[in-house]
Amino acid sequence: MTRLAPVIRHVTRTLTAEAAETRLLLVVSDGRPFDLDYGDGYPGRAIEYANLDTQAAVEEALAQGVEPFVLTVDAAGNEYLGEVFERGGGYEVVADIDDLRGALVRAYARVRSGAARARGARVRRPRAV
Repeated sequence: MTRLAPVIRHVTRTLTAEAAETRLLLVVSDGRPFDLDYGDGYPGRAIEYANLDTQAAVEEALAQGVEPFVLTVDAAGNEYLGEVFERGGGYEVVADIDDLRGALVRAYARVRSGAARARGARVRRPRAV
């Protein structure tokens, strides 16, 4: 289980201190932006809270010139990352771990070329069967 929002916020602060033409915040994850005690104040809505908090962290990063991108090996990633990244940034579901290297290269190339902003960067790949 992963708390993506705090990670995105922390790395965004670090990246904004760097003089760089491209600021790619690349997260490699194995699942939902959720942890057991994340959003305890929202009974029955903890997953929704985690998704909304991560979405807010993505928007904050974009506003500061940082391009967040998540690569996940979670086959269900399309079910929730589309919502998290609906306003910008991007993600890709890596169905086969052997494709991770290629996915890293594609993520960087998308951001570097500016295509991530222009297309909203949501890349949906079929789930592994």
